[in-house]
Amino acid sequence: MKHDGPALVEIKRLARLGRIVLTNHALRRMDERGVTPSDVTVALVTATQAVWQVERMNWRVEGGRDMSSDALVIVVDIIEAVVVITVFG
Repeated sequence: MKHDGPALVEIKRLARLGRIVLTNHALRRMDERGVTPSDVTVALVTATQAVWQVERMNWRVEGGRDMSSDALVIVVDIIEAVVVITVFG
């Protein structure tokens, strides 16, 4: 796994622009965990690192906090938008 500052900058930029796509899997996990789309946006914008997951070919975004200041880890792809794959805390 590598930590990537440029990826984090791009994820935050896209999140600020509202360019976030929530997959069906992410929506199910959000529902199970009581996470709202606003929580996801805030956590992406406040994240402190993006770690490349070689085995999964996606980014694990860490260090972000949701609207209630709870830690939220978000797994994403970056394709003209932040594609949220799953969410957990």
